[in-house]
Amino acid sequence: MEGLERWHSQTLDQLLDDGYDISLNSITTEKALEHISKSKRIHTLDDFDQPDINRPGHHEWHAEILELLDRLQSVEDELAEQEKQAKELVQLEATCKQQAEKEELD
Repeated sequence: MEGLERWHSQTLDQLLDDGYDISLNSITTEKALEHISKSKRIHTLDDFDQPDINRPGHHEWHAEILELLDRLQSVEDELAEQEKQAKELVQLEATCKQQAEKEELD
């Protein structure tokens, strides 16, 4: 959600810098961003056309959001993999320690 909120405010800032008179809710609402962040079914631009998806009004923003979701998912996947590897390392260290203690007793 944080990444979508950052995109939301950066998009507004850019539009205001370009001279547009626009509000944050004109781009999309916080509720819509929350819905998008929780949805597991947005993978293509066509997914924004589903009736139960609250979406920003401008089609150009659909592509930006889709790219952002892809980047965020990649980061999330990478963090999950790093966490998995860290757990495996801790488990391996514990196993080695147990084996060393067992060898000392023998």
